[in-house]
Amino acid sequence: MSVLIMKFGGTSVGSRDAIEQVISIIAAQREQWDSLVIVTSAMGGVTNTLVQLVDEAGAGWPTEDQLLELRHRHERMLEHLVDSGKHAGLVADTLASIDALLDILRETCHEIAIAGGASPAQQDIVLSMGERLMARILACIVHIRLGPAHAIDASEVLVTNTRHQNAEPLYDQSIERAQVVLVPLLREGVMPVVTGYIGATREGKITTLGRGGSDYSAAYIARLLNADEVWIWTDVDGVMSADPRRIKEARVIKTISFGEVSEFAHFGAKVLHPRTVEPLISAQISLRVRNTFAPLEPGTLIGQQDGDTPRHLSAVTAIGGVLVFVPARDLDLLDAIQSLLSEFFYVPARAVISVDSHAGRLLCYIVPTTAHHDTRERAVAAATEMLNEADVLPGWRVEPIDIVAAIGVVSIQQTVQVLNAVKSVKAELLAMGQGSPQCSLLAVRPNHVLRVIRRLHRMVLAVQANLDYAETDPYAPPSLSVPANRRRRQGRQRNNRLNPPDRAIPL
Repeated sequence: MSVLIMKFGGTSVGSRDAIEQVISIIAAQREQWDSLVIVTSAMGGVTNTLVQLVDEAGAGWPTEDQLLELRHRHERMLEHLVDSGKHAGLVADTLASIDALLDILRETCHEIAIAGGASPAQQDIVLSMGERLMARILACIVHIRLGPAHAIDASEVLVTNTRHQNAEPLYDQSIERAQVVLVPLLREGVMPVVTGYIGATREGKITTLGRGGSDYSAAYIARLLNADEVWIWTDVDGVMSADPRRIKEARVIKTISFGEVSEFAHFGAKVLHPRTVEPLISAQISLRVRNTFAPLEPGTLIGQQDGDTPRHLSAVTAIGGVLVFVPARDLDLLDAIQSLLSEFFYVPARAVISVDSHAGRLLCYIVPTTAHHDTRERAVAAATEMLNEADVLPGWRVEPIDIVAAIGVVSIQQTVQVLNAVKSVKAELLAMGQGSPQCSLLAVRPNHVLRVIRRLHRMVLAVQANLDYAETDPYAPPSLSVPANRRRRQGRQRNNRLNPPDRAIPL
């Protein structure tokens, strides 16, 4: 039995037209696969509303208007897309299940107001509601328009640890649940519509997998069902070579390895949850990223990389981070600093760049993509306060940084090219490291990061154009077809200039 898991993001289920597109995609793939499992995010914008709801409830502000708006928004979507008169019973049942969820949400907000703030467990209950509401709406629409479908809360399937807001599924317990909850539906020809992003502890308490965790949910469910493929449907044509909001020349990467895309996501690329590929690697399940609004585009295929495939600079991304330097006499403070950062990150803080010297130790930490938007500033302030109070020798540093990841840089030649690129835009390189065999890391000041990623991306474009020599220097030769030895001589001469050329040399 062939099984395809399709996950639809918030923009894919954010409007009437978008959901119509989702229905047409499901209808087309239903003819090609024996079984489909749909994983859905919250309706576009709803998660932000829920975050605001937590803050307002904690401040003691009334929340009933927001709850009513959530109800009306989902009800209107359902009424626009199905004939409520013809299917009155099913629509009524769906709206009743939505009201039951909103009652839980109302009660949780009341408890938050009494406590004067939300605990991590209460935040998970509130933030889970977007996916739970959307799963019921989408399942009802699919059932009426295409055939049998059933909404499933992933809390019935994914058993997680107790780390609220960034939980990790437990495989042995989860596969048992999948066999009981999902497999019978597939055998009966019923399409499960599963909530992304959430799970539950062994005791049944709702947990979340970190913001953006619906991708991870889809991949994990694929592993539990031993699915053939996972498709992530979003609002871009695939995995891009850079963030298109920052680099307008960003292009779709046709194929990329599990290792490279994992590093790409870990260091800030927002197209996938950082852990998405982890469940797929050992099971050898391929992943494809596609555009809901351009379904004929093939997207990006992510899978195992042949060891003989040449590797080269394929993408560039950046993520916020924190730099810490402690003098050699005070290295015993590093454990305390790392524990402090972990509290802000909600995950154990691990240095991605570490430099030891006679003077002391320099460490660079990334701020996880799942963290709150002001986490870096709050973490820097707290670490600075700690060192100010600790009587540390002069010379210590705590400062915000950005960490640029050059994906696919694996050779000394390529590393030198990257360093030349940084130098050419007069960016200050604070530290350098290797994220993995697929990734080189550069720590730069936040006000320098944009010029660095723009410069590096020009090298990416050269590789995508299948050029083994890319020259954007104003003194570039008019033709690329020059003998190799002469080309090397020209390159050495030009490298003496202040603005060294971009070069991209695939292995």
